[in-house]
Amino acid sequence: MSLYFPFKSLLAASVIGFTDIQPIITAIEAQFSVTTMVQVLAAAMAIAIGFVFMWWAGRKVIKVIFAGARKGKVSV
Repeated sequence: MSLYFPFKSLLAASVIGFTDIQPIITAIEAQFSVTTMVQVLAAAMAIAIGFVFMWWAGRKVIKVIFAGARKGKVSV
């Protein structure tokens, strides 16, 4: 008893050589360079530093609000 598989031809083994993927590699190398990678890393670091400062400021604000609610006075 054999099962029917409609995409049986897709399972046939085929060898992919370097010449088959050469256009893809060339396109990727054209898109990315050292300067673009440095720009991406610099932007990511700037965003991360911004998030750290927002996290720090948020904790400070929450601390001031809760301290003010407990003691009845606000300090900075």
